[in-house]
Amino acid sequence: ETPPIVETPPVIETPPPVIETPPIVETQEPLLPQQGERTVRLSQLLRETVAPEELDLEPLLPKSADQADPVSIGFARQIREAISRGDIAGAIAATDALRRYELAVYTQDEAAAARRDIDQTTVERMQELVRIWEERTQQRYAILYTLAYPEHLELLLITRDNEPIRRIVPNAGQLVLSNAASELRRAVTNPVVRGDTTRHLSSAQELYDYIIRPVSDRLELDNIDSVIMSLSPELRSTPIAALHDGERYFVEDYNFTLLTSFDAIDSKQKLERGSRILAMGASEFTDPSQDPLPFVPVELATITQKSWQGQSFLNEAFTVENFRAQRQADPSAIIHLATHADFQGGSIANSYIQFGQERVQLNKIDQLSLGNPIVNLLVLSACRTALGNAQAELGFAGLSVQSGARTAIASLWYVDDAGTSVLMGQFYRQWADGDIATKSAALQQAQLAMMRGHATIKNGVLRVE
Repeated sequence: ETPPIVETPPVIETPPPVIETPPIVETQEPLLPQQGERTVRLSQLLRETVAPEELDLEPLLPKSADQADPVSIGFARQIREAISRGDIAGAIAATDALRRYELAVYTQDEAAAARRDIDQTTVERMQELVRIWEERTQQRYAILYTLAYPEHLELLLITRDNEPIRRIVPNAGQLVLSNAASELRRAVTNPVVRGDTTRHLSSAQELYDYIIRPVSDRLELDNIDSVIMSLSPELRSTPIAALHDGERYFVEDYNFTLLTSFDAIDSKQKLERGSRILAMGASEFTDPSQDPLPFVPVELATITQKSWQGQSFLNEAFTVENFRAQRQADPSAIIHLATHADFQGGSIANSYIQFGQERVQLNKIDQLSLGNPIVNLLVLSACRTALGNAQAELGFAGLSVQSGARTAIASLWYVDDAGTSVLMGQFYRQWADGDIATKSAALQQAQLAMMRGHATIKNGVLRVE
């Protein structure tokens, strides 16, 4: 759920939702929602298929030259061959295997990288797990894979009982997607333009039209509550919650989780309410490149004193040595770190989490023994990713793998410190509420509370209406 995490120009014409194969027969021509002066009939935007021979292997390969090896090429070829014979389940299995391999190479996991198998039961396993989740949480799930090519985007969707579907979005190639995602990130992260509360909508609507609208009929038909997404590199750092259909944000209708590979999901995990939390953080740093985080004391106090049982440690007490000692004395199921963290490109050693005045590199995070005993949830509330760098954007996924934590939640870029404290306090409050079924649903409700002004911070105190 992890939920998830981490520039360019203009807005292009609204992209096309597409039909599955075989094509949908429309008895009437429905209208897409008005967007500015654009009203487009669905039949004008749909494309039935893309011939398999038109599909290049190159776009599916990892972007780093040293990763585009025979193994990656083999997986990409399997995707193309599966699509050519109409085997959507096989294409999903091969896509998942390619992304598993890509993550294994990034995290330097030799055993995982040595795997060459493509599990042809992947979709069946996904559907079985979805059934378990739905019975446990009373929510409905869909799993969405995206495949970006130079001239179009493909969406592969799995739901509980139906055959997986493939939908093709023409004119939504890699450059178009990358530009739109960059424009959206820039609009929501640049403090110079934050005062313009509508600037982000054009790119937010454009990306919604590419990624969500083509499958929105199926999501609505199956009453989906939660969408699990495995995104292609061009889209991994997209702020999915901010996508907009012309009337509502995506997060107003769905909660979501990002994953790289299905193999990364622990089907046995179950976080019991009442689990203890270990919260640590720093409000001051000696490194001049790291801004102070003055609201961290409020954040830690709110989490451990009002929402969950646990302990908090601040500044001088936030050390690797103390972290290990506290874990040994009281192996909490939830770890919350309110501190700077950076996911950078290149070697995995370039990424780190700041423990007080000490940096723990991502390739050494296993030394924190987060997997023994298991940490069900790891939260980083003040981290950032080198956006636009395909390897760096794997860093957050690598965090879960390297740490051994079952689920990770982190900010994609540095966020206003006060806002982070409100969001985190509200997240834990929602999750402690027995009416909220999952962590992703709790995060969704926390975001909605902030959007609607129901959660604020005043005089150092979290206030909730």
